[in-house]
Amino acid sequence: MVLGVDFLPVDMTQLVAVVLGCMIPLVFVVGLTMRFAAKPLVEALGKLRENGAPARELEVLSRRVLELEQEVLRLRAAQGSSAPALDPGSTLRLRR
Repeated sequence: MVLGVDFLPVDMTQLVAVVLGCMIPLVFVVGLTMRFAAKPLVEALGKLRENGAPARELEVLSRRVLELEQEVLRLRAAQGSSAPALDPGSTLRLRR
């Protein structure tokens, strides 16, 4: 007793063509779905980044620069160097 199953001959070229033909509209539908699903999230993250984070970061960085300038002034005063005195907030030229 032979339990073999007879398969109809399958043309792989046609099978691949049908599968790829079905995937083209599916890629389009998945792309549209992802765009509409992700758009509110991207907009919310953009507004958060635009409004909140940079202002705080800028404030922190400006405070750190001011503290560094004050430290340079203190070090120069303690060293007693003959370099011209700097006013707080003025620009300091760095040697290269």
